[in-house]
Amino acid sequence: MKPKEIYKNLSKDNFPLFLRGDVILTNNHKSLFARLIRFAGRLGGSDPIVNHAEVYLSMGKSFSADRKMCVHGIEQYFKGKHDIYFYRCIELNDEDRDKLVAEAIKKWTGKPYDILGIFWQALDAITGKNYSEKYNTSKLAYCSELVQRLYWKIRRKVSKEAIGSATPDDIRIYVDKSKIWKLIFSLKKKDGKWIVIVSEEGLYLAIKSIL
Repeated sequence: MKPKEIYKNLSKDNFPLFLRGDVILTNNHKSLFARLIRFAGRLGGSDPIVNHAEVYLSMGKSFSADRKMCVHGIEQYFKGKHDIYFYRCIELNDEDRDKLVAEAIKKWTGKPYDILGIFWQALDAITGKNYSEKYNTSKLAYCSELVQRLYWKIRRKVSKEAIGSATPDDIRIYVDKSKIWKLIFSLKKKDGKWIVIVSEEGLYLAIKSIL
């Protein structure tokens, strides 16, 4: 089954598998910027699996720091260029989710992407020092910083790193190890095959298909 067909199946009944506030992590196979982010991670001694982070809203829409902070459709991640992972904090209640979404829409919509924050992160990776923690501000955000700040608003952590200094892969590592986070859905390409994992609070069903 191809990613577009998987998206079509997911979209039935307005994406019942996903909840507002779920964290989306992606890996772009084609983007030069994504390759640079992964390269910076390797300079820092890691081997990043993902290079972007955002928050799911509802009905196939998410909130993201791209060129600017905005709402967009998740369909773009099902065109054969991305691996995608949905993680859920199982301790969140409806009030938490409402606060998180309201914070994203009301405070961050339309703000520009924090290019300088990415510069500080690159220096962190190259030098091993915490420039991002020292110089980054809360006025703007890059993708993983935005997710950090949104979750901090409801007093939840998505990374062990200081607010404003986490990379997308820092978030992945943290939620993978946490007992209160679950992988709800993933789609990734391995050895020419698309592998789908669907979870219902820890119950995983793996489906493999050849493109």
